[in-house]
Amino acid sequence: MKKIALKLALGLSLMNGLVMASNHALLIGCCDKYAKLKKITPLYGTSNDVTALKKILIESGTLSAHNTRSLLNTQATKKNIVATLTSMLTNKNLKRGDTLYLYYSGHGSSSYDSGFFGKKIKEDKQLNKFLMNTTALVPYDVDTKNLYDTLIITKRDFKPLFEKLDKKGIKIVWITDACYAGNAYRSGNAKKDKHAPFSYHETHKKSNTVNYQHLLFYGASLATLPTQEHRHNGEMRGDFSFELEQCLRNAPNSTIRHKELKKCLNSNFANTQIQHNYYPQSTRLDNQIVMRVPHHTTRRDMRELLFKLQSQNDLLDTDIISLDSKRSRVIKSFCNHEKLSVKVLNNTQKYLLAFTKDKKGKVIMLQPDSKNPIIGNELFRTVVQPPFGTDKIKIFATNDENIYKTALKFSNRPNGVLSTADIEEIYKVLKKSGNFRTANLTVETIKTDVKKCIAGD
Repeated sequence: MKKIALKLALGLSLMNGLVMASNHALLIGCCDKYAKLKKITPLYGTSNDVTALKKILIESGTLSAHNTRSLLNTQATKKNIVATLTSMLTNKNLKRGDTLYLYYSGHGSSSYDSGFFGKKIKEDKQLNKFLMNTTALVPYDVDTKNLYDTLIITKRDFKPLFEKLDKKGIKIVWITDACYAGNAYRSGNAKKDKHAPFSYHETHKKSNTVNYQHLLFYGASLATLPTQEHRHNGEMRGDFSFELEQCLRNAPNSTIRHKELKKCLNSNFANTQIQHNYYPQSTRLDNQIVMRVPHHTTRRDMRELLFKLQSQNDLLDTDIISLDSKRSRVIKSFCNHEKLSVKVLNNTQKYLLAFTKDKKGKVIMLQPDSKNPIIGNELFRTVVQPPFGTDKIKIFATNDENIYKTALKFSNRPNGVLSTADIEEIYKVLKKSGNFRTANLTVETIKTDVKKCIAGD
């Protein structure tokens, strides 16, 4: 139920990389307090989410300030939100080929909600059934005594408007940073009273699951999961909104397309406990432009920069040993479920940092790790698991306490997964200092179970 940030930006039209004159946006962030609710958790990062996306849209030339409208906190009532979206239908400046951006940051709920609203919804059997295949957005003036009328139910309040816009040839980019966001699109796309699937790998084999020809959707979580906000670079932000911003700012080209944004979110998303969602997952709209990016000059991939960073000093001496078969890393590959120990030999530096990058490009910080500190010369232990392929390990040894303290700030990331912004900060402090030694390791993994490997199969 936690937070969903909805921003509605209307009217982006791109032709040959140039933005046409008519561009519009509505950005909604709700709420740091609510008119009739006292017990609900306030969301202090939603306004920051709106401000950040608005800056990107305007800086990139995607939209003008005149055509970018924000509804924040007390302004984000159900009446204001629905009325503003409805007005898009009659906007004469919104023409075929233009793009409407819908972005919402705030609380979300559904029939899968296990939190505050979920308890209320389950008490109302009729409302619970109605919300089965939809997402509910929580406006400033929501009333728990009448949730049916005061929640923004996407199936009821957005779907008819989206269908009309789609028929007019208006492109829609819909971003929802909210709990249970996965059903926001599916509800808008589902036939009446038909329960839409909520699995992460959504398929579109049936024709009745593709009602929109021009809509792109990006959600912070699946239909069944909550999401979160945390402090990023000194201010509260929705985790998904912050990562989306990094993907847009670090895009290698002047525009970012659906396939590129999907790939970035899939490989960079910092919180793996919250599975983001997008539509279409097929390649049908892969080349549709999402938006321009703020920087027209190419920015190199921070992950690649970190793993290519080399020391001017002597390289570290390392070894990888299988704890199951006592095989060393001279063996070409390790097997599924095989326990490995990575050791740093003859090191005199005070601090050690270690990172791994898997086949999908996800970067995980292995050290420093307060739960699994370094013991002797053993840097860390790990167990081989999917995805299989080539994993790269990067190790830094240093006496620079500032480098260690910078890395330590990110040691609480879920499952150790670092965002692009995390990696950039670590890279910059390493690059500035230069006081380190390095080691680069490559680990080949295969899906054959370790028992068969040991047996020689």
